Amino acid sequence: MKIVQQALLQVLHPLLEPKFEVCSFAYRPGRSHLMAVRQVGLWRDRGYDWVLDADIVQY
Repeated sequence: MKIVQQALLQVLHPLLEPKFEVCSFAYRPGRSHLMAVRQVGLWRDRGYDWVLDADIVQY
């Protein structure tokens, strides 16, 4: 199963990665939760008041 997952990742990742928003951090290579927290701080400093944390569970 791991081989199939890795094969799909290698095919789909280059196609789908450019479609994600720059503000999306979850499960993306080269991005971390610390980067997300830093970005929220930058938006706060620019005067934004709201943060939306959305996740799809049991979809």
